[in-house]
Amino acid sequence: MKIIFGIDYISRKNTGISSLVENLSKNVNKSGHNSYIAAIEDQFSTIDKEKFKCSELLLLKKGIRIAGSYGLLKGYLKFFLKSNADIAHIHSLWSLSSIAVYFWSKITHRPYIISTNGMLNEWALDQSKFKKQLFFALIFKRIIRGADSIILNSMAEKNYLESKGWHTRFHVIPNGVTVPSFSQNDNRSTTAKTLLFLSRIHEKKGIDLLLDAWSELYFITKKKGWKLNVVGFLDRENNEYEKFIANKIMSTLTLSNVSTSYGKFGQEMWDEYQMSDAFILPTFSEGSAMVVLNAWSVGKICITTIGSNLEIGLDRECTILIQPTVESIKEGILKLLSLTDAQLKDFGQTGKKLVEDNYSWDKIVDGHIQIYENAIKSFEIRKVGSSNG
Repeated sequence: MKIIFGIDYISRKNTGISSLVENLSKNVNKSGHNSYIAAIEDQFSTIDKEKFKCSELLLLKKGIRIAGSYGLLKGYLKFFLKSNADIAHIHSLWSLSSIAVYFWSKITHRPYIISTNGMLNEWALDQSKFKKQLFFALIFKRIIRGADSIILNSMAEKNYLESKGWHTRFHVIPNGVTVPSFSQNDNRSTTAKTLLFLSRIHEKKGIDLLLDAWSELYFITKKKGWKLNVVGFLDRENNEYEKFIANKIMSTLTLSNVSTSYGKFGQEMWDEYQMSDAFILPTFSEGSAMVVLNAWSVGKICITTIGSNLEIGLDRECTILIQPTVESIKEGILKLLSLTDAQLKDFGQTGKKLVEDNYSWDKIVDGHIQIYENAIKSFEIRKVGSSNG
């Protein structure tokens, strides 16, 4: 089976979705199938393309304005047609790649499916609402309706879409984790404890609320020997929100127990998880929070919200469940500070076992392959039926 993965960027610029497609393509190829990926070239793609060695990959150069978008669309479509793929899988919904998949399907009469990755949940649809409604009316309504089926990350998203009158073939499959095999011994020389925030620096992640909460708890966190490590900056000079957060840390907070770092990837990312004692993501909305899964997988307790959209784990001892508000984040941190070292270790191991049992890619990839095979079969049956009719 030949599978196209529709995505805009395969680099750290698109961290969550690029990591998802990276792991899905690796596991699909491991199962004996072939994957094809075209993506837009950016400042990080030359380095990050190494993660996609198992796929046939094309990087498209971005032109200027409308002409550039048209050139990209042509580049996507040409690559997709050349692949002679059996099915396509859209991962970046509001994008040129999804439009190209739609045209590819119309030309080849082959099916495609969509993974929403949280892009159709209630919070996401409320962002840039007018623009999304316009695009939806122009083309994306057809793209969504033309999909053989739609993969959602959570029952919450499925329930929301059905409440809005969406009746289509939904499949709920969470994101997966490739569980690291390295030792959990971190050999730290300090007794200080670290609460890690590792994610894209974006409004929806609740990082500004976290900093306000940490500021109000400064003296108790300092007394208890905890520090906050904020990892995820990419472009502080040109990204206004990153600049705001960096200035907040440096000038407004001026706290000695907050450290910052640019985004970490690959082994460096896993080292950050391993060297921490707990993880926090006070998010408003995720498709299925990969960073929380990563933290659980290396045995770290997580403070997070229902916006993480993880069906299994938010009600377990490996999680301190909060709301994305300053007061609730403070309560979650205080609860963390009250835990003993033994409890931190035990609750972390609960998360590790939970990921191994429910979120391992070895298990999750089978669900995707089954959906691909069923879509191809049903598409062929409909083609035969329409030709006979």
